[in-house]
Amino acid sequence: MANKVGWGQGSVNNDIGWGQGASNNDIGWGNIQAISPSGETNIVGGGGVDERFIITVKTDNAGTSADNQFTIPTSTTGITQAFLYDIETSDGQTITGVTGNQTITFPTAGEYDIKISGSFPYMYFNNGGDRQKLLDIKNFGIYALGSTSQSNAFQGCFNMDISATDSGNFGNVTNFGAAWRNCSSITSFPLIDTSSGTNFDIAWNNCMSLTSFPLLDTSSGTNFGETWRSCSSLTSFPLIDVSSATELKLTWYECSSLTSFPLIDTSGITSFNGTYATCSSLTSFPLLDTSSGTNFQSTWSNCLSLTSFPELDTSSGTNFLVAWFNCSNLTSFPLLDTSSGTNISRAWSGCSSLASFPANAFDTNIATNYSDAFLTTNLTTQSIDDILVSLDTSGVSNGTFTQSGGQAPSATGEAAIDSLVGKGWTITVTGGYTPSQLLLDEYPNAAAAYSLRELSTASVGSAVVRVRRSLDNAEQDFTATEITDGTLTTFTGANDGFITTWYDQSGNGKDTNQSTASKQPKLVTSGVVEMDNGKPTILFDGINDVLENTSLIFPTTNICISKVSSRIGTSAFDSIGYLTSGGFLNINNDSRISFDGRPSGGASFISDSNLSPTTEQILQFNIYDGANLKASANGGDFGTTPVSANPISYGSNELYIGALPQYNNFTNCNNSEFIMWGDDQTSNKLGIETNINNNYTIY
Repeated sequence: MANKVGWGQGSVNNDIGWGQGASNNDIGWGNIQAISPSGETNIVGGGGVDERFIITVKTDNAGTSADNQFTIPTSTTGITQAFLYDIETSDGQTITGVTGNQTITFPTAGEYDIKISGSFPYMYFNNGGDRQKLLDIKNFGIYALGSTSQSNAFQGCFNMDISATDSGNFGNVTNFGAAWRNCSSITSFPLIDTSSGTNFDIAWNNCMSLTSFPLLDTSSGTNFGETWRSCSSLTSFPLIDVSSATELKLTWYECSSLTSFPLIDTSGITSFNGTYATCSSLTSFPLLDTSSGTNFQSTWSNCLSLTSFPELDTSSGTNFLVAWFNCSNLTSFPLLDTSSGTNISRAWSGCSSLASFPANAFDTNIATNYSDAFLTTNLTTQSIDDILVSLDTSGVSNGTFTQSGGQAPSATGEAAIDSLVGKGWTITVTGGYTPSQLLLDEYPNAAAAYSLRELSTASVGSAVVRVRRSLDNAEQDFTATEITDGTLTTFTGANDGFITTWYDQSGNGKDTNQSTASKQPKLVTSGVVEMDNGKPTILFDGINDVLENTSLIFPTTNICISKVSSRIGTSAFDSIGYLTSGGFLNINNDSRISFDGRPSGGASFISDSNLSPTTEQILQFNIYDGANLKASANGGDFGTTPVSANPISYGSNELYIGALPQYNNFTNCNNSEFIMWGDDQTSNKLGIETNINNNYTIY
């Protein structure tokens, strides 16, 4: 090789014959970068730095050229100076004045060094060409000078390592997208200048042999999608700057050897979609600023080694789909804010060690999709109870929730399930608890239905009573929940509350009313809700209290009545179908527990139940089937009495709850529920009674 000194000019090269070196004799005031075909000498630096771009190739690896050839691929995308470069090869070839792609033919197949000088801004394999023939980048030198894009430059060069220790000329490059993607033999990466880079999408994706990574300047970066995805040998990571980005989609996905992660600035990140998914060796996670995050889908899924989790700010999150899926060593979880979440499906599914979950976690949530949220977990009874109660507290309707593994809910959790099912939820839990269906959903077509609990999905959230308070006679409607959650007593204060309307939940609008204050039964006494057997009840004073509807049209052939009440005084009555000149049916609890009927102008027929009179709460189930009066109580057998005339065949009928006005009898009793069907429900007797008893626990 000639000895070159970079002053003077000649027709070819200016050669001075002192010194000796492998390729150029370096002079302290400059070193020869390249000599152009016209003989012009370029000096670009001092201190003996080799400015050539040097690579090693193996020609007989698979590629598009022959097995003794190598094609240098180029691209003009994003370049600011044209290609004009010279080539020297380790077998002694020299090629000058190249302006684009160049195929080099070697005497035999094998490994060769290729040294490029001049202007060479962009090598472009893009997962094709002779990418498998490139073995090493030994020196960057002049590479990338005059380039703003390195997109796909070395993508797919999976036999390539980088032994270069210099930084090249990447300072003006903005696009590093997929630049080293699938370079799976790289073991380390040099500290190049990436300060202008904005796009780092999939830049080092699948560089699976990288064991460490330098602290590059990525402060201008806005795109980091899948940047280090599947860098599966990385054991640590530097405090990289992603502060200009808003999305970290799959950025460190499958970095399966990372054991920890630095406290990087993620305050501006909105999407953490899959960011750390399958970082299966992470044992802890830092308290990052995730306050701007809206998308946490799969963020930590398959982080198998996490044993704890920090109390991150997830209050802006809307998507938590499979967020912590299969974090199988988590044993507890912090109280995170998921109140803005709309999808929490499979969020903790596969967290097989997760036993403890915080109370009140979902109190203010709006989500309905918790399908498989806690599938294959190890939740304690307390935790599953807390979760179910919290979901019920949220007041959200028509959701889906699934839990398996761990322990079954207690009665507290089961009660929450019943309430949620009443709001349209589908619930599946360990132990297979079958939620109680709302009574009229299971046994529909009631003619009239009154209760202090919700009886049908259609009535969920609707008022069951209207109450007048004694303080100032103000009136207000209340739902079943509001009767027991303090809303009612907040309204009444330390005063009394009286029923002005007991709403019909059958959908037929047959409400019972009492507009006269002195005749209104009581629901609240001195600020305390009236209770019977642990459930709210309506107290009738036995003097003149009555609730009535005088415009009911009853069926004329069959009728079924279920009633929950208790006698305080000597008797408790309700009257159905009374007309001045007509017949009637009475439901009695006095000297007998019976179902009585009297046709117009005729004698009474009395059908006794098989239960002795009692002052305790009872469930009466009575039927008139067109030929018989049938009375039963507390799940017992019917007492049956044939009748010779129809007591309810006289058209317009009246309903009086708490009184027999035809005899001027008003009874001192508690009435909790009264339901009437216009057909024979004998075949449904057991089911109806079971539903009622499950709620009131009467017998």
